[in-house]
Amino acid sequence: MKKILLSGLVLAGLLWGAGRAWGLFEVKVTLSDSYRLSHTVVVGTVEGTDVEKRVADVKLTEVCKAPEGGWAVGDVVKVQISEPEVLFKGVTKGAAVVILRDARAVLVHVADRWTIGAVLPSGKVVRVNGLKEDSQATFPGTTASLVEAMAEVKAGKSTILNAPPAKFLSGQEKIAEGEKAEALFTKPAAVKAGLAETTGKFDEKGRERKMVLTKEGVKLAAEEGKEKLAEVDDVRMLGSKLIGHVTEWKEGIKEGVIVTSDANGDGRDDAVIVSSTGAVVLLNRGFGGYFVFVPTGEAFKGALNAKGGEKGELMVLRKNGEGKMEAWKVTTPVGGQ
Repeated sequence: MKKILLSGLVLAGLLWGAGRAWGLFEVKVTLSDSYRLSHTVVVGTVEGTDVEKRVADVKLTEVCKAPEGGWAVGDVVKVQISEPEVLFKGVTKGAAVVILRDARAVLVHVADRWTIGAVLPSGKVVRVNGLKEDSQATFPGTTASLVEAMAEVKAGKSTILNAPPAKFLSGQEKIAEGEKAEALFTKPAAVKAGLAETTGKFDEKGRERKMVLTKEGVKLAAEEGKEKLAEVDDVRMLGSKLIGHVTEWKEGIKEGVIVTSDANGDGRDDAVIVSSTGAVVLLNRGFGGYFVFVPTGEAFKGALNAKGGEKGELMVLRKNGEGKMEAWKVTTPVGGQ
């Protein structure tokens, strides 16, 4: 009884909950925890929709886990999106849906958003009552990427990053001053679409994408070509607006530089943003999601420029309190040791 109550409360209020740690979000209840605490985890595809009733017929294509006599592959579950009404516009035929059930709650990931609802007495109708906003920050990726993440969890080999290394960016060493310091960095190029931009393997499939820093935050730029790629905003990547993480940015980012770096040495491309009013590291979790890390230490005070280095290494150019330029090497022990 205690276990059922605990898991129900987790799904209802704390599933994928997040708390502050080292200046960034650290997942308190991971996807693996959520999978374990749910009695049913299923994946389905939208077969059809009733626009007037805001109901999607979801045919189950995979049952990751379910109790005996529960939902099975081939079952059709009707998902009624009562609130928010606008979400239903994103529910299209062929789209993926992920549903997690416990004794007390149901979470539905649909149209790339986490929602919460309940199973009606008929057993195969789920009524969605609203968005689960706190879950967005913990897994901000698309529904399609969640399907892949859940497949890893089911196989017992989850690769999503749930916490930073224990000594993330802990090594800070001044390596040059004055003109010698400035000579180590390339002057940021002007961009038309924002303040600055960088390229790296940033999206949920690890494709090369252009990340643009703007006054409003960051985004992955839309791309035309053999594969048309839509713009991805910071809420989708981070789970919240970037400017909310630095006090001085609340009215917008006036200037800054963004560079690509493997800041924690895990082989994934991260993004580092520095400006005279603040700095952040967007730590790549995989599946298109990022932690927002607000670094501390002398290296980041008055930071003006940055560049990536070896795995787990970052270079920062700063102006000290006396107005002199300094180059700092910032490192993370690979593996977090």
